[in-house]
Amino acid sequence: MKFGQLPVGGRFSHRGEIYLKDSPLQAKRESDNDTKLIPRSAVITPLDTGSLAIAAELPARIERARVEHALDALRTELTTALARIEPTLDANQQQQLHAAITSSRERFLKRLAPD
Repeated sequence: MKFGQLPVGGRFSHRGEIYLKDSPLQAKRESDNDTKLIPRSAVITPLDTGSLAIAAELPARIERARVEHALDALRTELTTALARIEPTLDANQQQQLHAAITSSRERFLKRLAPD
């Protein structure tokens, strides 16, 4: 797989090192958090691919609990990603982003509700 095909947040191996992709062109080495520029064309080996798999087709119906669980997992992933943003957001910015994530979750669930 090429680096450009891996979603942001994906773990991968490149030249004997383990990295976490934190932008379309950069990754942080797990061993020391050193940021490295990686060409989109670089051949990498994705790790933890099960968590990155996207369903080819969604079922016609999904249980509410499953949707809520997936949204909660997404909120956790976004919060974790927020902690890695540099330069660090100030407390007010972090609070605004957390509120936006929570409100987006609620609006998403309302869109799914029958009319």
